[in-house]
Amino acid sequence: MLQHRYPGVRPFEKNERALFFGREQDIQRVYELLLLEKIVILFGKSGYGKSSLLNAGLIPLLESDEKRSDGGYQPLLVRFKDYQSNTGQSPIQTVLQRLEESVPVQEDAAYLDPFFPNAAEAPRLWYAFKRRSTRQARQFVLIFDQFEEFFSYPAAQQTAFRQQLSELLFIQIPQALRNASDDLPDADFSHLVAPLDIKVLISIRGDRLQLLDTFKDSIPGILHKRYELSALSPQQAEAAIVQPAALAVESGPFVSPPFSFSAAALEALIAELAKSPQQTAKGVEAFQLQIVCAYIENRVKSGAIPAPPGQQQPVVEAEHLPDFAVIFERYYESRLAELPADRLRAAQLIIENGLLFAESATGDARRLSVDGAFLLQQFAAQGADADLLVLLERSYLVRREPNSLGGYNYEISHDTLIPPVRRAKFEREAEEERARLEQERVANLEKLQAEQRKRRRARRLAILMAVLAVVSLLALGFAAVQYQLARQRQQEAQDALSLFIQQKQEKEKLLVDEKIRKAEVFIGAGYPKAALEQLLDAEAIDSTNLEVQAKITDVRQLLDEK
Repeated sequence: MLQHRYPGVRPFEKNERALFFGREQDIQRVYELLLLEKIVILFGKSGYGKSSLLNAGLIPLLESDEKRSDGGYQPLLVRFKDYQSNTGQSPIQTVLQRLEESVPVQEDAAYLDPFFPNAAEAPRLWYAFKRRSTRQARQFVLIFDQFEEFFSYPAAQQTAFRQQLSELLFIQIPQALRNASDDLPDADFSHLVAPLDIKVLISIRGDRLQLLDTFKDSIPGILHKRYELSALSPQQAEAAIVQPAALAVESGPFVSPPFSFSAAALEALIAELAKSPQQTAKGVEAFQLQIVCAYIENRVKSGAIPAPPGQQQPVVEAEHLPDFAVIFERYYESRLAELPADRLRAAQLIIENGLLFAESATGDARRLSVDGAFLLQQFAAQGADADLLVLLERSYLVRREPNSLGGYNYEISHDTLIPPVRRAKFEREAEEERARLEQERVANLEKLQAEQRKRRRARRLAILMAVLAVVSLLALGFAAVQYQLARQRQQEAQDALSLFIQQKQEKEKLLVDEKIRKAEVFIGAGYPKAALEQLLDAEAIDSTNLEVQAKITDVRQLLDEK
């Protein structure tokens, strides 16, 4: 299967180690720090590539040392998922499941079982890892990615995890075994007293680092050994840009031929990425680099960037670079635009309503990891189905990971997409509200027009009745009695007409007052356009109303100011 040289917004995977350039020094420093320390904290801004560094850098490096004489490393990558959308597992259960999937139980550790006949009462993490430790030492490396999700769990589950993690790292033998251990055979006793060699790496967003203070009671030095993953330096960015493009097609195989960058294009590209409005720190953010490079690779693939005369490989020149003023803002909408038109609304609802949690009170927002079956059930009425989830995954707007139910969890592919997704959600909901108000306005206008037609029919009927009354009076002759009677009926008709006109004027005044009231409500709610429409309707009913004319002038001034 053909692959892209730049994975885009999703993190690099372990099998993409050959594409992961620019972070070699960071990988080595984290690795060396992990060799020296029991616990290492990897932190940095979202979008700097922490998950990619773990997947395509640190884990392959640890696994490459597996043939060491001391038994090597057993890296275990764990992610808890957001509590609101997980499958009901506690953090401890998640770690145990990952351990069970990766490391078999050792038969020569079966002597531990009689000590814990009730597994629920056992020190579960220590017991589970000890049952899987061999007579030959092996270092377990617990790697927790996106650890900020841990703090969405109930306080009791967080406390239990902190206590058991501390016991796993620092207690050689639980108290329940200390008194009975003297009766064990020598081989079993040697295995029991052999320290569990466990190391922990916690990867967390820099703006959530302070949350680890809650571990200080059980793991006092948790924040002592930290490694901050910074933005890419210009040299690192150059490696991440140039080296994947230069790989031979057979190395992938790739969707595009090998290509290169001119010196001017490379300099301009790095300079623009380093000064991007989204880039708040010095250097280049990996997420933005990947978006731009994926855009360039697609242009190479389509033939829009050709090989210069006399050369075999395409060369990216400065004029081939995207418009940096809009590329990041339009990335989300451009990905949506690639979807079939009849799937667009369902896709927006899944991403903007199903996979984004926004706190209205604080304005905080975060990605949610949600079971695919639940998403399909939630948005089935809007046309969501399994094929749409596949389309969204292929667009790299969402990513999926297996869950313990045999299905998949879905989430927005990267935190950097949260602002454009929130913005698109707000604009969509504002447009839907505008459409609702327009529909209400049209309905009210149709109602008004129906009432006006009814009044016109009544007026014509009244006039006709008056005419008939006059004709009837004239037909009675000029007799005084009959003439007087005719005059009396004529007066009654005129009175009826006057009453009708008076009632009409009163109803029109009520309509005008209602329009003014609605306009004031719309102004207060921040919808001056809707307010102007109400006032124009009022003017159409009563063009002489000075209050309406004054308010129209005020609203138009307000619109001009905006």
